[in-house]
Amino acid sequence: MTDVAMTQQHVLQRDTAAVVLLGRLFDVIGRRVMISFTYAISGVLLAVSGYAFQQAAD
Repeated sequence: MTDVAMTQQHVLQRDTAAVVLLGRLFDVIGRRVMISFTYAISGVLLAVSGYAFQQAAD
């Protein structure tokens, strides 16, 4: 299998898993809440990563 085919297969598996795992949450919790939660988690992870890089640089 070529590198391109392996990459395409990985993307297909990832996207399918995301729909299966997160689709139900979007239906139960709601679209706006899930999107807000995603942005909040991304912000927290970015802050933690920034702090870790800052500590490594000192």
